[in-house]
Amino acid sequence: MKKSCIVALVLIAFIVAQSKGQWEECNSGLQYATSQNFCSFAINGIYIFAGAAGYMSGVYLSTNNGDSWVKKSNGLIGDKATFINCLANNSDFIVAGTNAGVFISTDNGNSWTSKHKGITCDTILSLAIKGDNIFVGTYECGVFLSTNQGDTWVKKNTGLTDSSIYSLAIYGNNVIAGTTYGGVLLSTDNGDNWIEKNIGIKVYTLKINGNNIFAGTINGGVYLSTDNGDNWIQKNMGLKSNLGLTIIDLSISGNAVFAAIAWGGVFLSTNNGDYWVEKDDGLSYASVYSLSDNGSYIFAGTRSKGIFRAKLSDILAVEESKSTDDSQIYVSPNPATDYIEINVGANDRSPLQNIEIYNVFGNKVKHPPTPYPTPALPEGEGVRINVSGLAAGMYFFRGGGKIEKFIIIR
Repeated sequence: MKKSCIVALVLIAFIVAQSKGQWEECNSGLQYATSQNFCSFAINGIYIFAGAAGYMSGVYLSTNNGDSWVKKSNGLIGDKATFINCLANNSDFIVAGTNAGVFISTDNGNSWTSKHKGITCDTILSLAIKGDNIFVGTYECGVFLSTNQGDTWVKKNTGLTDSSIYSLAIYGNNVIAGTTYGGVLLSTDNGDNWIEKNIGIKVYTLKINGNNIFAGTINGGVYLSTDNGDNWIQKNMGLKSNLGLTIIDLSISGNAVFAAIAWGGVFLSTNNGDYWVEKDDGLSYASVYSLSDNGSYIFAGTRSKGIFRAKLSDILAVEESKSTDDSQIYVSPNPATDYIEINVGANDRSPLQNIEIYNVFGNKVKHPPTPYPTPALPEGEGVRINVSGLAAGMYFFRGGGKIEKFIIIR
């Protein structure tokens, strides 16, 4: 059978920085920081709110990029009310989801009022706000909606296949919910009806960036959908942890997507999850529970180590690629069938060291032995790698801190 294949290849236009972002503690003013879990942030201009759960916990506010914090828990009455599971805000008010229901502040946290009428269980796991609409996701009671700043709530559970809603996000006229058993569910009518958009795995957090929906999952890493959840692609290349790929939070700043792995650090992708780079230098092995940024800094809430921050300009810094041919990488043939040849400029052999090959799911599929030189290749040094045992599809090789994409056809 004659083979024909027209493939358009797009060069991966990034070079991974070898230096990791620098994090620093910013715990001034936090009470009992080492006995609290900072599970959430809400940011509006200079106002940075952090929610904690644990002994003497509650809500804290910083107006100076985290240099100092002031506790803002007046009205959060009772131990359960000071367990802050989630925060959300708009320009008029801030909402706190606690183990004792919903609380709202209209004065930047100076005072809080319980706003729980109509919600049939106490534990609030997730929040989302659009205009006057406030959606809350609960533990075992589903979704509730308020259109009057929390004065009354209406249950919105038609079509839900799981009543514990760990994440909510709003984009356009759509509301999307992440659950631990029902996967992802979508509503296009303000929560009146929910349609299952299941990726077949437990979802812990959801974040939206344009048409991209990122799902952080329990033991499944990161998934991406670009079609309202109809299809999902696992995006795990570069993510690593000794205790599984549970993504406890995601944060998006421009084209930068940050992922916090439970017990595994913070990772960054600038290409929609195609590849992730570890960015946790200075986090002191802290387990990160929450991530958010204000355009200048990214903040990490941790388990029992308080709050850390890093300048976005530092953590997003990448090495400038050289303008000479000495830094170029050439892969041929591309598409390939039986082998690929990797050729580099004469003055840079680093991509030929420790070569590893990954599939599009981020799984390492080949770790070749030390490649043999092929002096006949033009422009410098090169290696040939046998790929005849790999299935057709897209792959990446990684070597010397550089990454390149290639395709195998059969």
